[in-house]
Amino acid sequence: MSNEYLSKQGYSNEDAYIQQKEAEHRLERDKKRAKQQHEQEKELHWMRCPKCGSQMEEKEMETVKIDICTSCEGMYFDKGEFEIAAKSLESHDMFDKIAGFLKF
Repeated sequence: MSNEYLSKQGYSNEDAYIQQKEAEHRLERDKKRAKQQHEQEKELHWMRCPKCGSQMEEKEMETVKIDICTSCEGMYFDKGEFEIAAKSLESHDMFDKIAGFLKF
């Protein structure tokens, strides 16, 4: 709220200052709460399988780390990892390593 608006409503400069500081405090508090909520959600979902929700482990294979679910054994790539793995598949060594994780 502007000082002019508050003056018209019968507020003094002190009241306007208090209103301004309270608004700034609320804004800072809301930003802090939003950041805390984001961190809590990230911690809750970090390294969790998108299919079954179980914990995931990273398995290193040549140039990439593949995230593998400890429960359903789903395999997930982070951004850009699939392209790196696909280039390695041309030599078939990477494919053999990935197939080694799968249980047929």
